[in-house]
Amino acid sequence: MKIHQRLNLLLLPGYLWVTGCGSSNAGPGDTKKEPEAIVYIKTEKIIAKPFAETIRLTGTVESVDNIIVPAEEGGRILRWLATKGATVQRGQAIAQIDDAAYRSAYDAAQAAYQMAEVNYQKQKSAFAEQAISELQLKNLEFQRDAAKAQADLAKQRLDKTTVTSPVNGVLNEQFADAGEMAAPGMPIAQIIDMTNLKVMVGVPERYARDVQPNLVVEFTVDAFLGETFRGKIGFVGAAVNPDNRTIPVELFLTNPGGKLKPQMIASIAMKLAAIEKAILIQRDFVQQVDAGRLVVYVHKDGIAEERAVRIGGMSRDFVHILSGLQEGDEVITVGYQNLTPQQAVRIQP
Repeated sequence: MKIHQRLNLLLLPGYLWVTGCGSSNAGPGDTKKEPEAIVYIKTEKIIAKPFAETIRLTGTVESVDNIIVPAEEGGRILRWLATKGATVQRGQAIAQIDDAAYRSAYDAAQAAYQMAEVNYQKQKSAFAEQAISELQLKNLEFQRDAAKAQADLAKQRLDKTTVTSPVNGVLNEQFADAGEMAAPGMPIAQIIDMTNLKVMVGVPERYARDVQPNLVVEFTVDAFLGETFRGKIGFVGAAVNPDNRTIPVELFLTNPGGKLKPQMIASIAMKLAAIEKAILIQRDFVQQVDAGRLVVYVHKDGIAEERAVRIGGMSRDFVHILSGLQEGDEVITVGYQNLTPQQAVRIQP
């Protein structure tokens, strides 16, 4: 007899064995009959009901802005202007790189520009008196403009020796100490925005049409058991991840009080659109056979019919049947554990 595995562990036998009565000293010509197995069952007729599916997923809390701040100019870090863990504002100075060489370069470029400006203005008067040609004046103008560009560039480089925060957030990491050399482009700090967070989660591809932007989703974290947080779907991936067949989804939320932290694990309960008429049965009645095939036994005209089913979401003890059953079918609810297809059954009195 084929052995079926239930989705749950509990197995309840529903067999009654009936044997024929005969003499214990039957003659040699008598044929001994095997006991006939009669399976007594109970059934329940399927009635379609409204169903709001909730899928349970696991995601990760992330910061919307998690910025690695580089040193834009090279040099020795003279000092940190904000301590690790401090809240900083966009544009606030957080570190100072030695600017002596940059300041000297700026002073020289600024002086050259001022000299070029004075010379241009002087020769401009001479041009008005026709003492120089227009070409000579244009040449002086170009020299003045080039000197100004050099002075502006030197000022920009000087300003970049003061490292500033690009966003509002928390100075979470200092990757170099005061006194260390920083090369251009070298990461020296991490700024995390703790106000605006997102939860990143992969949603199974079969729910692709149900996951839409602006859907409000609830989740919990272990650090605050009993407290429910809410986020709104702001991003739905355009492609399925081939490794796990999920669609990347991001929930966005504010974080008043800073309770949530990046990298926390979120237990998500995503409620999908309600179905007006759904086929629901207890999950116990679904059995797994033949390497993953799911079946349910249905009573029809005294016979146990094996129906292959495809399941959707679950709600407590019930599972949504997507195909294989229909309203009015009599699902065998007692005695189904060891049935075989087309086996004769009787309804328990």
